[in-house]
Amino acid sequence: MIATAGGNWDETLSQVERSIGDCLAALERYESAFAKALHEHPEAIAARPLPAPSPMWDEKLAAATRQADEVEGLLAEQEVVWGRWRQTFGTWQQMMQELPASFAGRRTT
Repeated sequence: MIATAGGNWDETLSQVERSIGDCLAALERYESAFAKALHEHPEAIAARPLPAPSPMWDEKLAAATRQADEVEGLLAEQEVVWGRWRQTFGTWQQMMQELPASFAGRRTT
């Protein structure tokens, strides 16, 4: 039984060594591919002139800005309301814990 366990251990160690070798080989391939890609220089692309700005885009951007400002305002307002609610709820919980047991419907035994 000891020989069988030792044989499995040797086989497992051999598999680990092969796996490490495979990983190192894959890493070497990736490193060489990345090094090759880093040293290549892409062809320069001629820049095209930008079209003249359209008044329609300015209007759309202004409308989007107004809407974003409105949403930010609503979110800020909601945050304040939720903060007040959480504070009120916390106060209520504290008050409920401080009530006498008989008043809160708890039985003292």
